[in-house]
Amino acid sequence: TLFLGSEGKPRDFAAANAVPYEGHEASADAEHETSGEGAGAVEATAVPEPVAAGPIALTVAAEGETLTFDTASLSVTSGSEVTITFDNPSANNSHNLVIVKDGTKDQVAADGTAAGPGANWVAPGDDRVIANTTVLGPGESGEVTFTAPAAGTYQFVCTFPGHNFTMFGDFTVN
Repeated sequence: TLFLGSEGKPRDFAAANAVPYEGHEASADAEHETSGEGAGAVEATAVPEPVAAGPIALTVAAEGETLTFDTASLSVTSGSEVTITFDNPSANNSHNLVIVKDGTKDQVAADGTAAGPGANWVAPGDDRVIANTTVLGPGESGEVTFTAPAAGTYQFVCTFPGHNFTMFGDFTVN
């Protein structure tokens, strides 16, 4: 929608309703002028601390019965708290989601197969694993929360035996 400005020229809604920015310095000067203090007086003003953002929330799902994820890539910032919710809408298959160091997904999956279902198809103490969900049965959802590692490329993969060949994606940390 276009609006006419004071010059009679068209302006968009955002421009017509914009509120001018007042920097901290202008606000502080205005406080001093209205408080009756002299022009040379300087008073410390508290600048509010930025509000810390909560965890980065990501959602990933299996694609029905196709043994694939619904996304090929995820991206987060190094050091951020990340919560990944993993949904398994399959009617027949169990899956997990495992974040691993780049290039290790197949070996992590092979070692997970050796570890067995009691270990959620992830070898205990595997230093190539950044984070993982438990194995989720058909129709289940689960989540994992972790701190994003150093910047680099990682992968996410399902380590249920045989799924790693088609169920994987890139996990990029900036």
